[in-house]
Amino acid sequence: MAAMTFHRLDRAGLEPWLPAYEALNARALEATGFNSPGWISAVTRHLGGSVAAVAEEGRLLAALPVRKRRLPLPLMETLRTDLGGSGAPVVDRDRPEALAALLSGLNQPLLLHDLPADDPLYALVREQAGHFAVIDQWQRGALRPHGSFDDWLRTNFDSKRRGRFRRNREKLGEGAQSVSFETLTADTDCTAWIEDFLALEDAGWKGRRGTALARNAAARTAFVEATRSLHAAGHLRFWRIRRDGRTVASTWAIHERDRLWMVKIAYDESLARLSPGILLMLDSTAGCLAEPGLKIADSCAIPGHPMVDNFWRDRIAMADVMVAPASVSAARFAATVAAEKAYRKTRSTARDLVYRLLGRHRV
Repeated sequence: MAAMTFHRLDRAGLEPWLPAYEALNARALEATGFNSPGWISAVTRHLGGSVAAVAEEGRLLAALPVRKRRLPLPLMETLRTDLGGSGAPVVDRDRPEALAALLSGLNQPLLLHDLPADDPLYALVREQAGHFAVIDQWQRGALRPHGSFDDWLRTNFDSKRRGRFRRNREKLGEGAQSVSFETLTADTDCTAWIEDFLALEDAGWKGRRGTALARNAAARTAFVEATRSLHAAGHLRFWRIRRDGRTVASTWAIHERDRLWMVKIAYDESLARLSPGILLMLDSTAGCLAEPGLKIADSCAIPGHPMVDNFWRDRIAMADVMVAPASVSAARFAATVAAEKAYRKTRSTARDLVYRLLGRHRV
């Protein structure tokens, strides 16, 4: 058997490997979502980062988008941007040992953000790492589809709240010539859906804070390219509400194999009293329940999100973990873990103080 080789593929170096990355994605132990080839190609091209990869005779066996972080101690971490991210390595299901080779190639502590803690991949990471430490763990809202939408609605909401949903839909149509609840289909050009979402997000509080994707030229370009790539591959889901031909709520998701990631939502804040975001969540939930073979829809929300946690009642266990190959000394690994935990505690305290001074809530 040929020896495995380690590669660090930057934005230019990744391009020739994309066919091999696509082939690996099809053989991956778990659905890859944010780390799928088309998505990562657009992200690294416009927002930086690289892909750590292990190959054998031109065949990719493992891949992980990463970036270098220098403070508080130097380490590698999984790539996260304004478009999201995942700490789940892409590993050939028949070659699990490739993950150990990837860690050895990096030869330093690696922080895996947002790793699902109840999946086979989590167990594989723990098994293949020379050093392993949990930095943080939490749960976030999710939907495990079963039954019909009507059954889900009756199970999760009392008659009073269901009545409120119905009245808000009716009120949304008052004074309007038309209201439509739409789903992007595979044969529809997604360009207008993407542009509508960007404009709607920019018109809301994210635009006012300067964090909307439209305010960052590189992030906007990466988003457009990445979502178009997802749509071409059949992995993009989009739902929207239109009132008199104008989009008033929009949300999108990544769907791959038996998993779906709900990523971002935007709505017309002038209609907030009618909860268009909630109405759209109802529509997207109905869409999830209608997806054949879907086992889990991940909200991608922060822990304790006031809306999501009271809407999707299932939970996914998540963790940030630090790993390293055995070639890294135990002392260096322990120091990096301690520094990361101290850094997070300090950052959280400072952020809480700023939010209290500004009168904001974390979202």
